[in-house]
Formats: sequence, structure tokens, C-alpha cells
Amino acid sequence: MQTVLTDCIDFVALDKKPLHHTCRISSHDKPDIVAKDETAPSDSKRLPWHKVESVVTVVDKRGDINNSATVSTRLLEARPDCPGIYSLAFALKKMEYRIFWTDAAGFATSKWYTADDGWDPLLAYIYSLYRPLRQHMLRDSSIIYDDGGQDVWNRPRWNITCGGQQYLGCRIVHCGDVHERRTTVFEYRNKKNMYVIKDWYWVNGQDREEDGPVIAAIHKKGTLRGVVRLHHYESVSVKGRRILTPSAKHVLHFSVHERSRMVLASTGAKLVKAKTVKDLLLAVYD
Repeated sequence: MQTVLTDCIDFVALDKKPLHHTCRISSHDKPDIVAKDETAPSDSKRLPWHKVESVVTVVDKRGDINNSATVSTRLLEARPDCPGIYSLAFALKKMEYRIFWTDAAGFATSKWYTADDGWDPLLAYIYSLYRPLRQHMLRDSSIIYDDGGQDVWNRPRWNITCGGQQYLGCRIVHCGDVHERRTTVFEYRNKKNMYVIKDWYWVNGQDREEDGPVIAAIHKKGTLRGVVRLHHYESVSVKGRRILTPSAKHVLHFSVHERSRMVLASTGAKLVKAKTVKDLLLAVYD
């Protein structure tokens, strides 16, 4: 078991309340109930996605669980600090429920439980939000929500550690497909520098060569102009433990995805802003 993650979790029915701060916003991507940290604010109109710990969807029958999978992926987009998340689906027709684990490799699910099975699995789901199984890592402490005085309703900022250095107040600028490489791109700025931090999960032995070692090899004999500069690259680990997606191997029989991160020290102009062919070529060269 891992250590307790939070003191108290509240389950809140959303009704018509939208979730706030997701990379992809759709009126259909909304759970019926969310589990949130008790300190997370909530008003009559909204609730911040990045303060949600788990999601619950209520469906009429077993076959109507597509939305359960969708809202789980939306939560992962909003929570880059979570390698994986638990969620729950209730089927009202026969009062059944099913527990999900979602990470970059996909979904792992339990069987459908009924009242005849007792309520131990449901209690285990709730308990796991506080103290998850060791193979289910709910937190990556190398990336932490920055709650240092920022308005929780503003676009969230994240404090990221890479190569022993902290990058404070990073903003998400891109969320990739959760179930491919789960690429998340952050922007970091201070008074002197601007860095791009790329975070992703890759399949060792199946994916193409990782970006970090390739860029490092290109610049091995000195900076090569026209190629983005690499400030640091690493396989993410917390207290010596790598960030993996174990459900892929043990439940889905996929290859395990491993979390990697790199800090890029170059920026370029957006191609869509080029007004002339010269501007376009300069942006490509950057």
C-alpha cells in the first residue's frame, strides 16, 4: 500500500454543474458524480477538473458505459500529476456497478458487481482513493499543482521537477491522446528564460527511438542550428521508483508504458503566424 493521499474526499453530484479546466471541453464529457478533495471549491455553476480525484457515471444498463471511459480520459488530461485514476460506473437497471482503472495504456475493469456480491468491492474502491494498491500509482510527486496563491478558477499551473531542477508555475499548452503516448506539453517562463517541457509515456522496445537521446546525439559535438536544443532528459522516477502503467501488462496484456520527460531550451514562431514565405522558412529553421 501507498501512504494516505488526502485527509478527506467528498462525493458531489454534479447535476447540471460543468467541470472547469479541461483540455477538451464537451457538454457530453461529464460524469454524474465526482470525488474531490474536501478543500476543492465548488459553487452552483462549476467545479475545477484539476481538483477531482475520481469520477462516477450512472447508466441505464451495462451497455451504456462509453461515457464512463470518456470522462475518465478527460480527468487524466486535467491531472498530469496522476499516472492513473480509479472510476466507477453504476447500471441502474439491475443495480450493478463496475470499477475502472485508467492510465496511458488503456482501461482495466472489474466484473459487474451486484448486491448479491456484497459491498466490499465498492468500499475497496473508496478506500483505494485514500490508500491505493502499490501497483496503482495515483500521484507522481515530480509534478505538483501550484496552489501558491493562484485563483483556483484560473488556468492551473504546475510545479515540475526534472533533472533535479524545479520549474515553477508551468502551464499546459497541449494535451495529446491519453491512450497513445499521453503527451502533455508545458510552457515555463521566468525573467531570463522560456522552456518547453514535454512529458509522455512510451513503450520500451516497440516505440520508435525516444526523442531525448536522439536530440542529445545530434548536439553531441556542439549545438546544431535548426534543431531544438535539449536542456535535460530523463525517465521519470519518484524515490527510485519509475512511473509505469502496470495494468497494461497484468490486465490488458499490453507492453508497459514508461513515463519520460524532457526540457527543451529552444522556442520557435508559430507557422500559422507567418505572413511571408521568408517568415515561414525562418519559423521552420527555428
